[in-house]
Amino acid sequence: MKYFAQYDSAKFICLVGCCYMKLSDTGYPMSQFVSRHDNRLSYPAREIACHAIEAYCDKLCKGDYNHLKVHAFRAALEKMLVDYDPKLKHSPIRSVKHTDNMAFESYCAIALERLSLPPAASLNAARYGNLAHIHWKRVVVLYTLRLALAPLVETLILLDRLYYMIEHGIHCEIHAVFDPNISPRNHIMIGKKISLNV
Repeated sequence: MKYFAQYDSAKFICLVGCCYMKLSDTGYPMSQFVSRHDNRLSYPAREIACHAIEAYCDKLCKGDYNHLKVHAFRAALEKMLVDYDPKLKHSPIRSVKHTDNMAFESYCAIALERLSLPPAASLNAARYGNLAHIHWKRVVVLYTLRLALAPLVETLILLDRLYYMIEHGIHCEIHAVFDPNISPRNHIMIGKKISLNV
């Protein structure tokens, strides 16, 4: 967006945002308008903005609870990692393919291998797995509440980008063009530099 705004030779841009949790201080806020206000967004807020509640609601309505337990697994894994080493907080772990009968220890083994950490047994995974099993409903409730706020956070990020474009004299529009059940990031931003010369 900054390249597009800076160079006159760039006339059109089409963007779909993603991975908001990776935004640097120069990536948010971008606009002068948002910069003048209390604009802090925590890592968890930016991370949850990457998800959509629609697919999650479908699973809740279908009673697909086993699939939802993966969030309790991820929460227990996060607790285990932070207890092992606080520097591992929010470690990026690619999605671990979860099946209905997967044990927490198996889930951990895959995740820990990706992080080049000791095997799950040496980190006492069984204890954390027991916590995940006992408290998975609480995690589902918390995750549902977080997802309810996700569109608000994403809207703030998108409006900041919209204001940035407007402040640079660029005509800009935001449209929801994808089914959020297929792609949680379903908003597209279109910017066009309109020449006033006739």
